[in-house]
Amino acid sequence: MINNILVSILIPCYNGEKYLDRSIKSALNQTYKNIEIVIGNDGSTDKSLEIIQKYQQQYPNIIRIINSDNHGLAWQRNNLIENSKGDYFTFLDTDDFLTAKAIEKLTKPIFKNQTEYNLIAGKIWWEGESKNGKRSWRFPFVINTSFHGVKNNNIKFFIRNCATLCHALLFNKTWYKSLNIQFPIVRIFEDTTTIPYIVLKAKSFKAVPSCCYNYVRRNNSLSSFRTFSFEQVDALLWAVQYLLKLFVKENMFFNKKYNKAIRAWFCRVAYLLNQLEINASKSNIDQEKRKIIFLHHKMYLIYLIYKKYHMHFYFWGSWWQIATFFFIHKGYKKILKFFKSHKKG
Repeated sequence: MINNILVSILIPCYNGEKYLDRSIKSALNQTYKNIEIVIGNDGSTDKSLEIIQKYQQQYPNIIRIINSDNHGLAWQRNNLIENSKGDYFTFLDTDDFLTAKAIEKLTKPIFKNQTEYNLIAGKIWWEGESKNGKRSWRFPFVINTSFHGVKNNNIKFFIRNCATLCHALLFNKTWYKSLNIQFPIVRIFEDTTTIPYIVLKAKSFKAVPSCCYNYVRRNNSLSSFRTFSFEQVDALLWAVQYLLKLFVKENMFFNKKYNKAIRAWFCRVAYLLNQLEINASKSNIDQEKRKIIFLHHKMYLIYLIYKKYHMHFYFWGSWWQIATFFFIHKGYKKILKFFKSHKKG
């Protein structure tokens, strides 16, 4: 009988002194008490370590500190998982915070159904910055039992919510380790490259209709899609290629079971590229250069999908129509040539 499990709350930290207090307190104030809090200090140069040590001295049986040099967020996530002792683990970033009953809500299905689920998902409350100050909104979260004939709950969840974030997810550690996967060592989008695969691989999955995580989205963040840099575009396309290879390697890409989910993911990528183009239009980048750069990135995405993996699905939006026109007329070859020369430059 399952009556108690240890949950590891993993907090990767680099120069997070501004928000770290709130983050740690939200973990300590959980109504579910069988937890450990593992905080990775990734060579912070501010007062983060002092703050972490203060709490560790107060709660030595709950909080552990893992110090390291500045390896980056992806490395931190992998290292924290390796050093966690819990049966399950969940992530908490330093500028975000958990609701008081987050772990209680996420673990409830385990005890209620006496099932050690591979993965359990909760709702996310987004807090963003706008010209008029802060604004909040709920992350779309729906499980529709009649979603186009799809039976698996994890696939329905993925299609409807296009899960690409590692937050508000409770991972079964034994199952996660059996996947033999790690977050790739990249500067941004480390979860975008792995979470879709992880969610789709879950054989036992449960979605909890309760808000568990407060995600703070900042305008100056590279992953916020409210600013623009070519690093974002290149990182997003790298994520596409990484996941494509993973899906093909695991025989998921041509499996009808996952077809709708993979379509949903590519539509999400298309939306993000389009959002970056909007951001670029507001920047000081030369207009003609901007158009060429984005056209070649969009075309390269279609080239990957159609030419290499022979995947066919409908495209939404005017720029997809333009891109498809170029593809039909073999324009993708010119774009690909431009892409290669751009990469060399």
